[in-house]
Amino acid sequence: MVRSKYGAGGFGADGYGTATSNFFWSTTDDEHFQYAAIASDSDAVYAAGLGTAVAAVDQLSGSPTWRFDRQGSLVDSTPTIDTERLYVGSGSGTVYALGLDDGAPEWTADIDSAVASSPTVASGTVFVGTNDGQICAIDATSGAEIWSAVVGASVYSAPATDGATVYVTAADGTVAALSVSDGDEIWSVAVTADTLRANPIVTTAGVVVAGSDLQLLDTETGDALWTLTAAGSGETTPLVADGTIYATDESGILRAVAVDSGQADWTLTLGSTVHATPLLNDGILYVGTDDGDLVAIDPETGTETDRWQLGGRIMTPTVVGSTIYAPTWGGSIRVVAV
Repeated sequence: MVRSKYGAGGFGADGYGTATSNFFWSTTDDEHFQYAAIASDSDAVYAAGLGTAVAAVDQLSGSPTWRFDRQGSLVDSTPTIDTERLYVGSGSGTVYALGLDDGAPEWTADIDSAVASSPTVASGTVFVGTNDGQICAIDATSGAEIWSAVVGASVYSAPATDGATVYVTAADGTVAALSVSDGDEIWSVAVTADTLRANPIVTTAGVVVAGSDLQLLDTETGDALWTLTAAGSGETTPLVADGTIYATDESGILRAVAVDSGQADWTLTLGSTVHATPLLNDGILYVGTDDGDLVAIDPETGTETDRWQLGGRIMTPTVVGSTIYAPTWGGSIRVVAV
């Protein structure tokens, strides 16, 4: 299950001892945690990807504390957790709620369409998209369906909500706002994107959407408040933190963009395309690349400060304390302390 690598200076681009990390482990590549945005709490890292497995992994050793096999997965729905449960979809059209302690199913909800969307949990409701173009609201405690609504094209992204409205992006570039209470459409607009997988992000200024362009949409009307042309990637969700959007475009250029104005403060060429949402931790921005590098960047200036070669396309990482957990397209989870 686990390969461990140790070195006084860590595992870096040129071998042991060349980077600032001091511990590295990874799960085996046959876990199939591709396309995974892993979740974590103080006890474990939770991951699911294109294979059947959903697993809780011990943060220190990489050993599984439990594992659950979904029926007919082979879709990239990744887990979402709250204080009680893990929620994840499957290729069979089932949404599972699993206990965090043991992975035992607490309920299942059958949707009759494959679920590649990652669920979003808010105020006791699970919002999830389907491959046949619906969004469903499910009671987080019982698994009962509250409502479903047709968006159009396949929904591969995780919905976002501000409490009153749920926002969703669809593969054909549709961005829709629906009422949280009953799923009624408030507005629907189209943005430019070859395939839109990036999650919408709700901010106080508007909804950030990364298609081929990077845009801020008005929450009430869907009108574009500003557009930064060719600054997005429909495959990659940006990070929004402290009034700044950190977004990569289709060529691997990273931009820091002011949410309010759409003004780019700096750009950085990463030397690789990117499918990972950036991560901000302890004043450092981290970006995983398709070439297998984890790049550390000063978020104020856009200056690269460090780089680790972890191997395999890096998907969206998460952090607990000073430890970064990064899934790879090969199917493993790479772990590095920074």
